[in-house]
Amino acid sequence: MACKIVQAHHDPIMRVYQQRELGIWYKACRGARNVAMIYDAAYNARDGTAYIYMELLPGGDTWNLGGKIVSNGDVMHPLLLTTIAYQTALGLAEIHGRKLQHRDLKPDNILLTKKITPGMNKALWELERKGRPSSAHRDDLVEAYNILREPRLAVLTDFGLAHDHAAPAANHGIATKMGGFSAAYNAPEMVEGNNDQSPWADVFSFGLCIYMLSTMRFLKHHSERGNLPKTYSSDLQRLYLGCTQEDWERRPIAIEAASKLQEIQKAEMASIAKLYTAWKASERSAPAAQGSSRPVASSSRGGGGGGGMSAEHKRLIAAEMAQVEVERKRDDARRAAARGGGGGARGGTGGVTEAMGRLRVADDRNTRNAGNTPYYGGTSQQQGTRPAARRPEDASRRVAQGQSTRTGGGGSSRDYDGYDRYRR
Repeated sequence: MACKIVQAHHDPIMRVYQQRELGIWYKACRGARNVAMIYDAAYNARDGTAYIYMELLPGGDTWNLGGKIVSNGDVMHPLLLTTIAYQTALGLAEIHGRKLQHRDLKPDNILLTKKITPGMNKALWELERKGRPSSAHRDDLVEAYNILREPRLAVLTDFGLAHDHAAPAANHGIATKMGGFSAAYNAPEMVEGNNDQSPWADVFSFGLCIYMLSTMRFLKHHSERGNLPKTYSSDLQRLYLGCTQEDWERRPIAIEAASKLQEIQKAEMASIAKLYTAWKASERSAPAAQGSSRPVASSSRGGGGGGGMSAEHKRLIAAEMAQVEVERKRDDARRAAARGGGGGARGGTGGVTEAMGRLRVADDRNTRNAGNTPYYGGTSQQQGTRPAARRPEDASRRVAQGQSTRTGGGGSSRDYDGYDRYRR
C-alpha cells in the first residue's frame, strides 16, 4: 500500500475539488481491473492536507519508462507497447461504462503494477533479432515474458479532472474551473472552444498516448502528430489513426479499441512465445548441442539468419503452437456461446459488460495464471446496457477502414447507443 499526500489547501473550493476527485476515483476503481485502487482517505482539517491510501504501483508511469528506454538506445518493443495500450483501453472501457470520462489521459497517468526496466525491453529486441538474449539480459527476458502475460500491468490513475455524467449538473463545472487540462492530449472538440464532453474525447487522448509512447516525442498540440514508426504493425497504425480522427463520430469507443488491440497484442505475444520456447529448449539442451542448434529469429520486422533447429526444438515449438490452436478454438466456442445466449450476434442486452466479458475470456486464458484472480468489471447495472448490439470486432473493423460506426438511414445511434446519453 502507498500513501499519496495531496498538497494542503485552505481554500474551500479546493477542498471540494479534492473530495470530488476521491469520490470519482472510488467509483471508477470498485471492481475494475485496469484502474488503480484506492482503499481509504483521510483529511487533516488543521493544515488542509489530504492523505490517499492506494495500491503500491512500483512500475511508475509509462512516460518515465519510455524515457529510460530511449536513453538506453532503444524504442519500446511492440509487445510491450501493445500490452500497455490494450490494458489501458480496457481501463477506459471500465470507467466509460460507469458514465465517467477521464479528460486527462496521458502517459504520465498510466501506471504500471510491475517494474519494467530498459534491460527487459532490450532483451525482447535481442530475442526477436538474434533468437536469444545476451548473457547480460537472460534474466531480464524471463522476467519480461512472465510480466507481459499478466492481465493487470497497466492501470489508469489521477481522476482530478474526470467528469461524472451521472452526477448533478451543478457539479460538472468544478474541474473545468480549476484548470489543469493537458491541451496537447485533448481532442479538438475539447480545446477549440466547444468543451464537448464525451467518451470519444478520451479515445482521442488514448490514440495520442500510443503515438507518444512509440515515438517519445512530446507534442505541444495534437496537430503535430504524425504516423507511427514503421517498427510497429500496420494494424496498430490503423487503430491509432482511427482513434485520432478529427471527427469524433469516426472514432471507435474504448471497448472497440480494446477488441482490436487484443488481436494485435495476441499476435505479438505468439511471435515472441515461439522464439522464447525455442530459446528455452536450447537452454535445456546439452552444451554440445547448443552450439549447433541455436534457434533462429524470424520476424516481419527483420531478424536472424543461418543455422537450423534440432528435432527437439521443432517438437517443442509444434506442441506449443498446437496448444495455442486448441485454446483458440475453445475461446471461439465460448464467444459463440456467449453471443448465442444473448439473442444472437446482433442481439442481447449485455452492453459493455458483455463485450468486456468476451475479451476477458481470452485474456485470462492467455495468462495461464490460474492462481491469480483478476479484477473484473462492475455489474451490468453499473456498466449500462444496449439493445441490438453489434459485435465489437465488426465495429473495430469499420473504424480501421475509416468508416463511420453510426447506423445508416440518418439514424444517430452508435453501436453502443448508451454512449449517446453522454452527449449534451
